[in-house]
Amino acid sequence: YVDGDGRRKPVLVFAAGYDDSQDAPGLVTPDSMGRGIYIVDAQTGALVWSVTPAANTATNLQAPDLLYSVPAVVTPLDSNGDELADRLYFGDTGGNLWRVDMPGDSLPTALQDTWSIVKMAAMNGGAEGTDRRFFSGVDVVRTTFSGRDYDALLIGTGDRSNPNGTDVANQFYMIRDPQILPYNAAAPSTEECAAPDPVFDFRCQLPLGPADLFDVTNPIQEGTPEEQSTALAELLAANGWRLDLSASGEKSLSRAITIAGRTFFTTFAPEADESGLCDPYPGVARLYALGLATAGAVFDFDGNTSVDRFWTIGSLIPDSPSPHFGWSICG
Repeated sequence: YVDGDGRRKPVLVFAAGYDDSQDAPGLVTPDSMGRGIYIVDAQTGALVWSVTPAANTATNLQAPDLLYSVPAVVTPLDSNGDELADRLYFGDTGGNLWRVDMPGDSLPTALQDTWSIVKMAAMNGGAEGTDRRFFSGVDVVRTTFSGRDYDALLIGTGDRSNPNGTDVANQFYMIRDPQILPYNAAAPSTEECAAPDPVFDFRCQLPLGPADLFDVTNPIQEGTPEEQSTALAELLAANGWRLDLSASGEKSLSRAITIAGRTFFTTFAPEADESGLCDPYPGVARLYALGLATAGAVFDFDGNTSVDRFWTIGSLIPDSPSPHFGWSICG
């Protein structure tokens, strides 16, 4: 951040943490702890800014709808290449995905009218089978699709506090965020968004839900040319794609990573319903590799000359994929 003397100073950005009330069985309920994110001076530890449900102050933006704990890493982004992070993304245990905008090179005042937060998506359906929760960070990829610039937000759902559960139909998402620069003005009101000649602002469509994303559970690449063309048109008209994690109890518990247009993430599915146990029950761990734009299969994992979406990698809960960039000296 830029301090009062115009000096750039390093900061630490982190989530407020996990509320262990989420360990209780049943549907997710609002938390009393962990609801927010913090930015602190990396050298002194002093609070620079935060987003929580608390009242506005010179160092806090009030977010009344931030009702659930934030257990995973926060993803920063420098939208304009000025070496100052101006955007943050994070998910919460209520299945919500958030975007924070921090335009300019000066900190907000107690009015808190320059930096903002918006709920990008709400993926928890409020029922046993749709009680989706986010326990991992967001992978953000700057890219294009069919000539349109966007930031791809990639994240999957899964309850890390209950890895043996089989009652929730979890999903993995690629959400297209077309606002590739920071928002510099407040979001339009409900009335402005609903006016006969509405203002064009992507925030009028938010929060997105699963129905706003194209269902790629059946791969686009596995149809007739006409079916593929129709599916691609529907995908372009949607706000991204969603993939059902189809194995019983399958869940995404770690962060995805995208390299060269291919998104990698892992999942875990227990072999039996042992939801009463505290320790993870052995199951099936998978590594997925999907095309960023369409979620198509991109690798022949088993060497049978056909591409596969995933590969079974073990029986315990896997972590995030780690890239390795090798090199050698020749001559």
